[in-house]
Amino acid sequence: MIDNLAKQLYEDISQKIADVSQSASAPASQVRAIVESALKKFNLVTRDEFDAQQAVLLRTREKLEALEALVAQLETQMNDAPNSNTESSAPSEGENLSADTEANTKE
Repeated sequence: MIDNLAKQLYEDISQKIADVSQSASAPASQVRAIVESALKKFNLVTRDEFDAQQAVLLRTREKLEALEALVAQLETQMNDAPNSNTESSAPSEGENLSADTEANTKE
């Protein structure tokens, strides 16, 4: 794709420069205008726009990494939580015996 763009740009600029050079010696401003008009056809972004988007991408990546770390932490807590809940909520053997003993003494 880039090769095709470069080839098309080269051909377009070459043709325009050839047209201008036939008429008279082209001043630098005219050559610059030709190159700029050829570049506008390719929907290219300016360096400022590129840098701004790159900064946005960097912030987005940082946020994504922070969220991934948070999700991993929460998943670890969730995986650990059922184990601790079942251990603390399940009565021990001693508690079962004392509950049975109380039930038997009431009868």
